[in-house]
Amino acid sequence: DDDDNKDLIEESVILLNNIIRKSDYKNISPFNNELLTILSNVLSSKISCNKIGTLTLTILTKMGNNFSEELLNNIILKIFELFISDTNENNFRLSEDLLKIICHLALSNVSYFINILSNYLNDQNMSKFFDKWFDIFESLRGVFLIKCNIIALINIYNSNILNNLIVKGDVKRNALWDQDRVITRSMSKKIEIEYEKISLAEKILQVLSIEAVMQMISKNENGDNANNDEYEENGEDDDEEEGDDDDGWEDIDDNLNYNQLNDLVKYSFKEEEEEEDQSEETDSYDTDIDDENMADFKVSNKSTLQIITAFLKMNINTSQFHHIYENRLDQDQKADLTNILL
Repeated sequence: DDDDNKDLIEESVILLNNIIRKSDYKNISPFNNELLTILSNVLSSKISCNKIGTLTLTILTKMGNNFSEELLNNIILKIFELFISDTNENNFRLSEDLLKIICHLALSNVSYFINILSNYLNDQNMSKFFDKWFDIFESLRGVFLIKCNIIALINIYNSNILNNLIVKGDVKRNALWDQDRVITRSMSKKIEIEYEKISLAEKILQVLSIEAVMQMISKNENGDNANNDEYEENGEDDDEEEGDDDDGWEDIDDNLNYNQLNDLVKYSFKEEEEEEDQSEETDSYDTDIDDENMADFKVSNKSTLQIITAFLKMNINTSQFHHIYENRLDQDQKADLTNILL
């Protein structure tokens, strides 16, 4: 029975992963070849295992560089192929798990990651790879995994090698939807969903702009809840800070056009750079990791919102950001993003 075999493989992979992760390398090094053979066999199996990304991550981080480049390339290519496989198209758990090793590669050695991707996959499959990534991005679970995905996308953007790759943009509006007629279920199934085509650079900027807005909304909601709890405990409201905006943002014109926003961000960015020059604090690594399998990831301890904001400020004068701000964001998103950047 395939279901029984799948459960058996998954339980075995979880057990093997825990043994390797908790063992000293000197105790498992004699079995390097056997471990890599097992990994290769599971990756090649017709029965998918939802924890294969975690096992790959554990083995590669534990073994370091103690295997051939050819073998490593073969394993990573199988990960990429598994990620874009039509067979696993609706398997979110597997895709999310594979993103752990994908992010690890983009974080630790983005040049190697891009070389493997571009040398072994054609443009169509590379587009499919990123389309899949963006499709599941907003559903990812775990604060640290989301943060790693964001930094990985920023690394890919900053490498500037794949930025002209064409990927899916927004859904094109179908003429049938604009007509004053009822669209039945059978009719809707026949309507082919078409997407605009945009560059990878523009897509990354768009996704992270919207993510910044969502992060700020979440932050403000959590802050409001904390303030309400404090108010209930004290039994009275503190009116000393009446002048502050309810959500901690300054009063800024919500109807800034792109050129106005760009000028203001340049001015605020110079002030921030001067403050950073005067500060002697060094950026340290994030230790608040909610997934023990990702404990070896080295990422900034800055908040996700701070990381995205700094990235957007660095790229605000690009034509891609200009187009996104003027054409991809609704008025509320523009207002929120303006407050974030300023």
